[in-house]
Amino acid sequence: MALADPLDGLLSFLQQEEQSSRDTALDNDRAAALSFYLGDPYGNEVDGRSQLVTREVASTTDFDLISILRTCTSTDRIVEFEVDDVSMKQAEDEAGRLIHFTFMRKQNGYRVLQDWVKLGLLEKTGIVKTWCEHKLKPMVVEVPEQAFGQNDDGTLHIDGNQVVGEPEHINPDEVIDDGMGGTMPAPAIHRATVKIPLPPAFRTAAVPNEEFGASPDTVELDDSPYLYHAQQKSLSELHEMGFEFDDATLWGDNPDARVISNARDSQRSKRQYESVRPGPMRLVWFREEYTFFDLNGDGIAERIKVERVGRTILTRGGKPAIEEIDDQPFVEWCPYPMPARRVGQSLADKCMDIQYVNSTLLRQGMDSLYQSTNPRVLLHENSIGDNTIDDLLTVRSGGLIRYIGAAEPTPWATLPVHEQAFNGMEMQNNMLETRTGVTRMNQGLDRDTFDRTATGTQLIQGAGETMQEYRARNFVEGFRVLALKMYKLMRQYGQPVQMIVNGKQAVIDPTKWPEEINVKVNVGLGTGNKDKRLMLTERAIESASNGMEQGSPLFTPTNLYNLTVQWLRDADIGNPADYVTQPPEPEEGEGQDAQSKPDPEAIKAQGEAQATVVKEQSAHEQAMARLQLQQEEQQTSAALKSQQNDQELAAKREKAALDIELARQKAEAELTLAQQQQAFEMDLAERRFQFDQEMARKKAQQASESDSNITNYREGGSLDA
Repeated sequence: MALADPLDGLLSFLQQEEQSSRDTALDNDRAAALSFYLGDPYGNEVDGRSQLVTREVASTTDFDLISILRTCTSTDRIVEFEVDDVSMKQAEDEAGRLIHFTFMRKQNGYRVLQDWVKLGLLEKTGIVKTWCEHKLKPMVVEVPEQAFGQNDDGTLHIDGNQVVGEPEHINPDEVIDDGMGGTMPAPAIHRATVKIPLPPAFRTAAVPNEEFGASPDTVELDDSPYLYHAQQKSLSELHEMGFEFDDATLWGDNPDARVISNARDSQRSKRQYESVRPGPMRLVWFREEYTFFDLNGDGIAERIKVERVGRTILTRGGKPAIEEIDDQPFVEWCPYPMPARRVGQSLADKCMDIQYVNSTLLRQGMDSLYQSTNPRVLLHENSIGDNTIDDLLTVRSGGLIRYIGAAEPTPWATLPVHEQAFNGMEMQNNMLETRTGVTRMNQGLDRDTFDRTATGTQLIQGAGETMQEYRARNFVEGFRVLALKMYKLMRQYGQPVQMIVNGKQAVIDPTKWPEEINVKVNVGLGTGNKDKRLMLTERAIESASNGMEQGSPLFTPTNLYNLTVQWLRDADIGNPADYVTQPPEPEEGEGQDAQSKPDPEAIKAQGEAQATVVKEQSAHEQAMARLQLQQEEQQTSAALKSQQNDQELAAKREKAALDIELARQKAEAELTLAQQQQAFEMDLAERRFQFDQEMARKKAQQASESDSNITNYREGGSLDA
């Protein structure tokens, strides 16, 4: 389709869309999450006080990252495809094999998954890009002069391959026999460098959020009016990509990258955008933009891809780097999507406020501990000597403190609060577990948690695992879209590839795959855990063997082979081709008579065998359900018994403590009574002694007076009355 004046108004439109796609608040939120993840200080630290930072965001995010990665990479195929056309069933297996090989082996697929998952968990959204890379390899060839062709712009080509530089005539003096006894100049041979196209390479990479932008009204990326991917590239790289431009006039910056990059690289001495190199190694921001724009003036906006730097739309081959495309290459996932919004919430959003509170509580608790072990000292001014302050500030075991006067330095006792602070942290941690589902008790997701059967439901009943399964499911849905985009790219640009399939060399041609296909992510496929899957596969193998022995048309050697291969894959004991051999395909017409006239006895036996399998499977599921119920009843009974024992033990402890307290009070009362009685008896004895003394004194006085009267009578002849 011819492009009608593609530069008319396009540049100003792109710059306007780029400006509107900037979201400063979102960038600040992402930068804050990165800062919390790295454990950066909050900026409110005080010298001389604790500056510790807890790491709830990092621990929760890393735990969930490991859980999702283990879930998605535990099988031998990342994705599995389904087709509705029976005649195209082979494409299911081929697509799964080739995409797994391309994603995991032809590139570092594990790193792509890790970066993609972590971006979403930390920064609200994770972006991944998939594309087909077409590269040209320089090659030196020697060809005759007539092999050269000329392009419209005057440049040379050889069989459509661009010639680089000027060809060199390598045999100007060579002569050959002219057939008439003389000589003539030999045909001119030129040595030239041509760019030979390499086979298409399919690439997938996570895109940092500071390098990606979308229109503010975007809900789904596939419907977005404007998307861009900005990357730092050197002028040399741009020339190598085939762009033509003037180095001196090409300048471009990406201010969106600074906020998030500063947070991401806060612990590094250098930032990427600060790197300035001279000459061809100078870095500029190269933008790939995907937008809808009316190129041909028909009133309908087409989806186009534009490549530019700053205010310059680059050119390639003398033409603007603008092309009409069918699809955009980005896929996005969000841990907690919001309805009718592109950007939801991240796992970090659930943790940051708790990390801040815990950090504050931890600092206060540690300050309290520091003050308990090294308290402040009350020092009277009159007690300060030449060495007093230094001695107090020098803390060592057995150290002396020199002071003067009678007022000695006294420790200032403060109320310790570290226990309350640590209890507060425990409360916050419980809140964190409720929000995120990442608890200290769970062990992450089982790779079978995406199964929706009864057994699969039992595996995700825990609240923590349910929350983790929700985030993983959201990621898996994003990966499903990625697999479909990779499938379309391979079908459009792929070439036949030789691979080992079931131990044999096979050729996979993606161009023959069907256009429409369903995709499911292969994480935990099957009907329960691996042990049960192996057991059911064994029963199916036994049923197929019995059916074949009885002549049932429902089973063939190929069916038995497929069941055996599936069992070997689940058992994970090596390449199935090393243990079983694929049976030959039946010749045309073979087995048709038997199928047209089925044996009633065989059909009956097969039906009975299938009924037996179904009955056994149902019985097994019922037994598993009864076992699960018994386990729950036992757990409940054990919990109640443990609670009852705890209550009885607590009651016994309370009774013992009460008895001890009563005995202590009784002993104290008896001691007090004995002391009072002893004091009373001593007081009574003292009073009795004083009374006896007084009585004896009075008797002695009376006796003395009586003797005096008698003497007076004798002498005077009278007695005193």
